[in-house]
Amino acid sequence: MCLGVAWCHQTGTRRAHWKVRIKRRPQQGIALVITMEQSNEGIRDNFLLPAAELAQTTVGKLTIANRRFEDRQHDNLSVFYEEKIAA
Repeated sequence: MCLGVAWCHQTGTRRAHWKVRIKRRPQQGIALVITMEQSNEGIRDNFLLPAAELAQTTVGKLTIANRRFEDRQHDNLSVFYEEKIAA
């Protein structure tokens, strides 16, 4: 399993961007990326995806806007536990 955090960064126009900090070396299993709220004080949501997909990203700085995260957003960790039990 691979764990990452997406921290909120405000630009000069006050637009929020979430930059992901995670190891992107090829790995087996799943990656759990926790997205922080805009204040970075609490958890907003999380993303669950195959860890191998992160290794395939070619961008230098990974953000939540990257299409690898599409359709993988979850409000709680119940899907994570279901995935771990199935594995």
